[in-house]
Amino acid sequence: MKVQKSFLFLEQVQFKYKAPRYKRTVKTQSVSELVTEWRVFEMLEALRPTAIGLDHLPAWFLKVGAPFFATPIADMFNLSLSSSTVPKQWKAASITPVPKISKPLTPSDYRLISITPILSRVMERIIVHDH
Repeated sequence: MKVQKSFLFLEQVQFKYKAPRYKRTVKTQSVSELVTEWRVFEMLEALRPTAIGLDHLPAWFLKVGAPFFATPIADMFNLSLSSSTVPKQWKAASITPVPKISKPLTPSDYRLISITPILSRVMERIIVHDH
């Protein structure tokens, strides 16, 4: 009898419960609609050998592991796009001077090349082509 009363009390409490309101600070578009894992898989499969960024992830590693990495990378991209933030690691780049002429003498004879992490380049391509 006592057990039945406690269950009855719990049902009444749950029925009266009203969820608190929350403030939305990001877009209301569903996170899963921004970047699909298939799109990330296609981009990883199409990676060419390129310079390794500060994250030390080589393109061949991401290309070989594309079937396994596509889902978590798509989730990271979607989270980044929906919250309008970019991870600090993706913003860092190494800048390498490349000579414009065969025997450079002044700083203006060099062209600066910025080498960013491969994942930031992949996300940039997806945004430029799809959005």
